[in-house]
Amino acid sequence: MNCFNNNDRCCCNNGINAFNTQGIQIQRIIPTGITGPTGATGATGPRGNTGCTGATGPRGATGATGYTGATGVTGPTGATGITGPTGARGYTGATGATGPTGPMGATGATGATGVTGPTGATGATGIAGTSVTDNSASASNATNATIPVVLAGTKIPLPSSQTIPAGISMNADNTAFTINVAGKYFITYEVHLTTPLAVGTRLVLNGSAYTPSTIQPLNPMTSFNSSIIVTVDAGVSVSLELFGLNTSAILHTGAGANLSIIQLA
Repeated sequence: MNCFNNNDRCCCNNGINAFNTQGIQIQRIIPTGITGPTGATGATGPRGNTGCTGATGPRGATGATGYTGATGVTGPTGATGITGPTGARGYTGATGATGPTGPMGATGATGATGVTGPTGATGATGIAGTSVTDNSASASNATNATIPVVLAGTKIPLPSSQTIPAGISMNADNTAFTINVAGKYFITYEVHLTTPLAVGTRLVLNGSAYTPSTIQPLNPMTSFNSSIIVTVDAGVSVSLELFGLNTSAILHTGAGANLSIIQLA
């Protein structure tokens, strides 16, 4: 600090301010020197913090429309909208060409029967045919005969009321028919005894008992009958037999026993 006496006042200064002896600051007048050359620009200080965003300015005028950009990729198809109302019917078009004939349909229901027409003229008489039933035989025993029955069987003779056609024959002792024409035959028999017996009755074909014709009672009987339909070859013999008991059987007078053979086919 420099001190000097100015008009009996002692002054001191520190190079910036001057003070009197009472400590009162006095103005110091320092002549300005020539401005020196500008010093070099100092280094840029660090960037300060960004200030608050100012208020949005007024909207500027719309710029000119830019060039149309390239078409973008087609987006996915949207959902189908609801069907709109049906439009007015258009004019009928010209008739198209006839298509090919379709398959035949199912046969329709049968129609009602028509009115019966008049009877036609009688045709010529045909050639007379042959009836297989003409080849039929029958024989019986009406003699009140006594038949000696044995366990294995005894044939009943049939000498009465014989009807013998060309296609069927009877043996000499009247106990067996022989069928000379092959075919289907209806054969039936009856036996009537004067006394009930537990004997059996059956037909015998070619020497063998024919089971479907057999009657073998548990209790004594007086009347027996059975019928069969059988197909046979030519030459088959047919007999009526009592069997199953060693006894004597007496046939009724008249309808004592009967055997009939009728060709069916």
